[in-house]
Amino acid sequence: AQIQRLRARLADAAMRRNSAALCGRSPAQADSLVAEELAGRLVLRVTGGRFESEALGDQLKAAATGSSAPVVVLNLDGVTGIGDIIVGKLIRLHQQLKGAGSELRLCGLGETVRE
Repeated sequence: AQIQRLRARLADAAMRRNSAALCGRSPAQADSLVAEELAGRLVLRVTGGRFESEALGDQLKAAATGSSAPVVVLNLDGVTGIGDIIVGKLIRLHQQLKGAGSELRLCGLGETVRE
């Protein structure tokens, strides 16, 4: 049930972002966050190119902190870059989850993102 509520919130946010795309947003920017539960873990996948949207970073934080999963996996497969603001958000999210007894794991890091 929690995953279904999370998916509904993410779908609503995706519709708002798609509306913004019609107003001239760059197609190279990451555009959505997809959530699923696998083996008791919350897996969040960022789709698109560069992950720099502060709003998408806020959605990531809300999804991760709103979950009771002991492990949150952020799949960055296909992400071509991460903005400085997002790096800061990821560090704070890691610290927040660790303080709550959970952990944040990153996977699918391309060579550019890894640097």
